[in-house]
Amino acid sequence: MGEEQNGENFKVGFVRGAMDFVDTFRFGGVKVSDFLYRASNYYLLEPDRIHCGTMCGQLFPFPIEKTGYFHLFDLKNYGNVDFYFDNVIRYMNQIAADIEGLDMDTRYKREILVNIRSVVLSAEVCKVRMSRSLDPHHAKELISSLDGIYSEFSELWRERNYEYGIDTFLGVLTARREELSRFV
Repeated sequence: MGEEQNGENFKVGFVRGAMDFVDTFRFGGVKVSDFLYRASNYYLLEPDRIHCGTMCGQLFPFPIEKTGYFHLFDLKNYGNVDFYFDNVIRYMNQIAADIEGLDMDTRYKREILVNIRSVVLSAEVCKVRMSRSLDPHHAKELISSLDGIYSEFSELWRERNYEYGIDTFLGVLTARREELSRFV
């Protein structure tokens, strides 16, 4: 009859089975899914949990002066948010380093890395939102990172998608670039 079932074992078995399936049939046997799963959980390091999104992701499209997202949260309510976003940055950079070390499909790797770098940039921008200041050298580093994301995202988008829709994210990047340029 098999072992007695409980919800936790079923869930873990299902998730691991799905990850093995994806690693086998999408990534050619390279163990990528665990890194993707961990990257998707970066929101657990943010100051608070919000419904259907992350603090980094929800704020990124808005001007740097904005610290809140409608009625759901305001970074001003969490004290020194650098602690949280520094942890997000370290966590995501480590996952990026792990992904870079994998021998896998180049396009998939690039797509994963550009998304991770976008989260890191967004976390950096969250810190700027609160401090309202930025060292000119660090501002140049962030602009360089943003330019790399812009270029990589543009190229990858055009490989798989129609031109329609690309301006949405590129417009956000352009607006954040203009704001970061004020600190140089």
